[in-house]
Amino acid sequence: MRFLIPASGSGMNKMKIVKLPAPEGKNGFYHQTLWQSAISTIKKRPDAIISLVVILLFVLIAIFAKVLAPYPFMEIHFGYADLPPFWVKDSVIHATGDSRFLLGTDTLGRDLLSWGIYGTRTSIFLGFLSAPLIALAGTLYGLISGYASPKIDNILMRIADIFYAFPTIMIYIIIVLALHSTPVGKIWGGMLMMFLAVLSVGWVGIARLVRSSVLTIKNQEFIEAARSIGARPSRIIVNHIFPNILSTIIVWFTYMIPQIILVESILGYLGIGISSADQYAFFGVSWGGLFYIGRGVLRLQPVITILPAIGIILISLAFSFLGDALRDAFDPHNQAKLSALHDGKHVKNVELET
Repeated sequence: MRFLIPASGSGMNKMKIVKLPAPEGKNGFYHQTLWQSAISTIKKRPDAIISLVVILLFVLIAIFAKVLAPYPFMEIHFGYADLPPFWVKDSVIHATGDSRFLLGTDTLGRDLLSWGIYGTRTSIFLGFLSAPLIALAGTLYGLISGYASPKIDNILMRIADIFYAFPTIMIYIIIVLALHSTPVGKIWGGMLMMFLAVLSVGWVGIARLVRSSVLTIKNQEFIEAARSIGARPSRIIVNHIFPNILSTIIVWFTYMIPQIILVESILGYLGIGISSADQYAFFGVSWGGLFYIGRGVLRLQPVITILPAIGIILISLAFSFLGDALRDAFDPHNQAKLSALHDGKHVKNVELET
């Protein structure tokens, strides 16, 4: 980078060239990609790092549930019913904890730690598998609505408003009740049924969000330039609009995943969640199922309810803190400040050539 400045003692008629050190990055300009910006922000925020660790821990538990669980979740241990956690010496029914069952057993003698681990697998898989499907449906709908003509946009958004007007939790309950006793409700222990329930209206929120972003972007100069050279609408959407709204979708993910887990827990508490009598089923029990079992023995065996409650609190806080960090990383105003600070560091240390 070079500037012309007046030479010392020569007035304004003579100038000399002063070289400034170029900022780091491509072609001498400060530049960060979307992911570099996110990683840079997360590294500076302890709450985001802790959140990532917590999320990774839950994902590992979900993946390796069969290895980590001491017993199959439906295995009954006769003579060991209603045991308290191993550190309790005298429970409400005067039972003593057993080190073979670290968190105790339920009224049938099933290990509660195993239930908690298998429940984590089901709830985490539900959240991480459902959110991409909802995002895909909502993003496509929002892209089409936002880029299409005002008439088509109006029709599509009125349809979305109809779905948005219904109480969400009631729609979930109606769909699950309708499918619970059908063959669809038995697939994967009810996982497919839950997919369909959360997908039914879950797409509306992200669709409205994407549409709003598209309306903001589609009339900007770089989009007009793409149209002027004859780019097709599909190419403009995929190559120019979608990359600019990707950060919005990523942040939405961090808020949607815990919501899906919470919805399943509510439905499970009502007795219409994911469940299977097969002790070797991949999705056999969920956190919602633990709430359903524990609600009747809350005083006798509170661990059954406490386990999923702690899981939901931790995963919700982790995704909330991570979402805040990602939102700050993708904020254009923060990007501008970061670029200015970075450039300022270089200018501050400049020395004039003699």
